[in-house]
Amino acid sequence: MATATSISPSPASSYDDGETSWLENKGGWKFEQHVLLRLSGPINAIVADIDRNGSPDIVGLISQEWEEIWVFSNEAPGRVASKMIWGSTNADFGSSWISLADLDRDGDLDILVQQWRRLRLRPCKQSPVAWRSVARKHGNLQFEFHRIADLPGASSPQAGDLDGDGDIDVALVSAYNNWGDPGALSLVWLENNGRMQFALHSIASSPTQLITLALGDLDGDGRLDLVTGGMYVSRPYDRMSRVTLWKNNGPPPQR
Repeated sequence: MATATSISPSPASSYDDGETSWLENKGGWKFEQHVLLRLSGPINAIVADIDRNGSPDIVGLISQEWEEIWVFSNEAPGRVASKMIWGSTNADFGSSWISLADLDRDGDLDILVQQWRRLRLRPCKQSPVAWRSVARKHGNLQFEFHRIADLPGASSPQAGDLDGDGDIDVALVSAYNNWGDPGALSLVWLENNGRMQFALHSIASSPTQLITLALGDLDGDGRLDLVTGGMYVSRPYDRMSRVTLWKNNGPPPQR
């Protein structure tokens, strides 16, 4: 793959047609398309060296029909090896997000994945948040599944050291929950005790219907802050927000 690329997943809501591809920058605003996988429903595509061979790879999530996670390993110029590393037998399993982080700090990137179980625009039952550990063995990507938490309507899990203790924690939002219940959680964080055991802590129950989350030190104080965004396609239409900043007033990370 060329250094300058664009990853192009098709809309996740489409059935029957779609693809995952990368666009090679030929210069002069001209791009050449390289199709990696012809399956409908790609929803996330992340560029990272997940097999630790020094070349950028692609991790892709296919949702709302096939429910699979694929790794596209960049093995040599012009040669990409495709491997499905996880797949569900339920076509409406409802995977909606992946992110990459070295959660167990073993030097390998892990895959943090969220699944709704049911693709419905109404309150969901418990949705699992899990991470998959990767190891490189004889050129094969091997993964081990770890379930770390349940949250109704969980969406957009992101990893980072939120409490400054040197361990990688996880933050996530809830998109489709029982918003008629004022105690239904919309924003939580999962505290890592250093042994890959996670405790769920509430941050907020309002605003509701939060579907996306990002982490970053926005005020330069050394702490990871949170930014959330809501999407309101079903009732109730109260406690709404657009883009919201959540300032982290906890301890700075250990050095």
